[in-house]
Amino acid sequence: MRMILAIITCKLLRFVGKLVGKGSSLPGKYALKICPDVLGRVKLPGYIIAVTGSNGKTSTVEMIAAILRKSGKRVVYNEEGSNQIEGVTTLILCNSSLRGRMRGDVLLLESDERYARRSFRWFHPTHFVITNLYRDQLTRNGHPEWVYDAILPAIHPDSTLVLNADDPLVSCFANGHEKVKWFGLDRCSISAPEHRGAYHDGALCPVCGGRMEYAYYHYEHIGSYRCAVCGYHRHETDYAVTELDLEKGRLVLDGDTEIQLAFHSIYNVYNILAAWSVCSLVGVEKSVMAAVINNYVLKNGRMVQFTLGSHHGTLLTSKHENSVAYDTNLGYIRAAKEPCAVLIIV
Repeated sequence: MRMILAIITCKLLRFVGKLVGKGSSLPGKYALKICPDVLGRVKLPGYIIAVTGSNGKTSTVEMIAAILRKSGKRVVYNEEGSNQIEGVTTLILCNSSLRGRMRGDVLLLESDERYARRSFRWFHPTHFVITNLYRDQLTRNGHPEWVYDAILPAIHPDSTLVLNADDPLVSCFANGHEKVKWFGLDRCSISAPEHRGAYHDGALCPVCGGRMEYAYYHYEHIGSYRCAVCGYHRHETDYAVTELDLEKGRLVLDGDTEIQLAFHSIYNVYNILAAWSVCSLVGVEKSVMAAVINNYVLKNGRMVQFTLGSHHGTLLTSKHENSVAYDTNLGYIRAAKEPCAVLIIV
């Protein structure tokens, strides 16, 4: 009865919330008060895909949803970005019957990296994508290694981890885990032998603290690394961008699938690669994925092309607390070949 009451309460509060323009976390909050273990009682779909990390969660989830829907799957995901346990609870219960069976073939979740352990206390993802870890909202998150420690309890032995092989800290999640798939970017035109950027969180090995050596960097501490002391190194990839020309907006996935980029950003490349990897694992054909990703324009407002009168522009949105994302956006502007006016709004 408590589960049924929690579901009814959640659905009613969500209905009222939509009428008055309120958020999607409050219904889940009250549902959890009525039945704290309600997420352990609901029957979930066979595929549960979670995405977390410092950057790229929302964009990656959006692309995964578009690909899976194109392949014919019914996807339920948190489009509004409510990525803590209350928002996740609202999403699940509002898409469930009163008997506690969730509708859909895939539950797709953007998960806040600091609170993933709470969201996945009562159930675990079948596939867990971790995009990257670096300095983000320092007053809340502290050092990236703190965030790593926060995510670690959320990882279940039965989950297939889909990890960014180019991030040395993210790669540590594979230690002692049997089910791991890797994605990464091969050496390409943007790769550099020297570090670029404001911070270098990959200077020391996350395993032993020894000096890290890089064959090349893609941006910040993301690249091909090896510890000079313990030998910890970049893993071989299962899914890769094998060719990349950001200037022309062209990349090749797994050596045989060419994609045109709507936005010539290194972030966009990694988001596409993460989506490509997990959708491949779910069984989507390459042709379907390519049809969706090719020239894909994000709908979440992070990168928007617009026309104002006779002027054409691009809006880049990033949190100033995320210094790496902010620095990368400035690099995107700096790399523009045509003269343009730049307006920075803080």
